Amino acid sequence: MTWPPAEFELNHTTVAELVASQHPDLAHLELSYLAEGFDNATWRLGDDFVVRLPRRGVAATLLAHELEWLPVLAPTLPLPTSVALRAGKPTERYPCPWAICAWLEGTPGDLVVPGAASAPILGGFLAALHQPGPPTAPSNPYRGGHPSTRAEVVDRRVGVLAEHVDSSRVLAAFSTACSAPPATTPTWLHGDLHPGNMLYDGDQLCAVLDFGDLCSGDPATDLAGGLLALPSTSLETFFAAYGGADANLLLRTAGWAIAMGVLLAELGMGERPSYLAMGLRGVTSGVELVERLG
Repeated sequence: MTWPPAEFELNHTTVAELVASQHPDLAHLELSYLAEGFDNATWRLGDDFVVRLPRRGVAATLLAHELEWLPVLAPTLPLPTSVALRAGKPTERYPCPWAICAWLEGTPGDLVVPGAASAPILGGFLAALHQPGPPTAPSNPYRGGHPSTRAEVVDRRVGVLAEHVDSSRVLAAFSTACSAPPATTPTWLHGDLHPGNMLYDGDQLCAVLDFGDLCSGDPATDLAGGLLALPSTSLETFFAAYGGADANLLLRTAGWAIAMGVLLAELGMGERPSYLAMGLRGVTSGVELVERLG
């Protein structure tokens, strides 16, 4: 698994021109490059803002969903989010929607040693988010489904991670997780909830970022983020704060934790070394959860 290459050229001149032409009152603010994720590039704008721009064509639709729906959901959530303060429009030079968001202070979760203090915070956040969406809520072909949809890639990635995990044990646990019946009541999802999309103040979760995969689907997809982000000793507190997780939901959560964990761990063996520990944490906690459920 490698970081996908950018499909659009995003440099200082392009981003500055977009801001100046569409939000001229902010054009005087200093602009500086921050980072690139799978889907978006981010630039700091002054002290108070961040500019988020899709770096791949597939991300344009995802950001459009976020621009439409996150402003509706954000006021109901107990943590700050990357909700857009202003929307940017496509241009001849740059063909995607883009956004200006508030700058949120904190340390990305992949750089933080996980602590138990965040367990009730994350559980409460997901309980607030996981409400039924309207019929017009977006779907996502890669997130929100049953963990069995990830079986082929899990099998391949476990092989890549053979030096870090007990492959037979992981695959047996994943197979058991996939035996759980599918969700019957889809809810709103973050869709890509892992520590790299969380901010921390010390060891305490303080914000959730990047809702580009926002969709309606199986809440297990997001609950797996708890297994990636929290020490295993705090998972009981996490699920208690969330409330209402039956055995089938827990099994699917474990399956998604394994699926997301092997992806992040593989990235951690390459371009993102900080992802290795959180990926392996998710795999280990997913396997142990399956085995506890019997």
